[in-house]
Amino acid sequence: MANEHENLITAEEKKDLEAELKKLVAVKRPEVIEELRIARSYGDLSENAEYDAARKKQGIIESRIGEIETILKTATVVTEDHGRDVVTIGNTVEVKVQGEGKKVYDIGVEGKGVEVSSHSPIAEALLGKQKGDVVVVTLPKGEVEMTIQKII
Repeated sequence: MANEHENLITAEEKKDLEAELKKLVAVKRPEVIEELRIARSYGDLSENAEYDAARKKQGIIESRIGEIETILKTATVVTEDHGRDVVTIGNTVEVKVQGEGKKVYDIGVEGKGVEVSSHSPIAEALLGKQKGDVVVVTLPKGEVEMTIQKII
């Protein structure tokens, strides 16, 4: 089942993906094509380690290009001008974890707290919630109860 938050990215994440895609297409792809051309010139491809390495590198690059293109085509860009009433992508959320104390999570973006992906169990539990809400998150170590203290 598709997750409703799975394809959300911030404008900054989109910009970073576009820059990575541009570098892969304009720089890395031509470099590996040249490596393949040179490796082919060595002759017998069946025992050509340089050719095999370049083909493997090409596969990794092409795979990443496809992955980024899919993300950019299917993602919804959320703005970071989201306010502090409801937890959204880009918020920093301070929670009180039962039995552990306070923790800070940055939802989907880099920051000072613990960065969590927008489709991680913690983010899924927090997205759409408000200050004072209590959420239960299922983690590998078991269920954890969190109370939202502050949305930044």
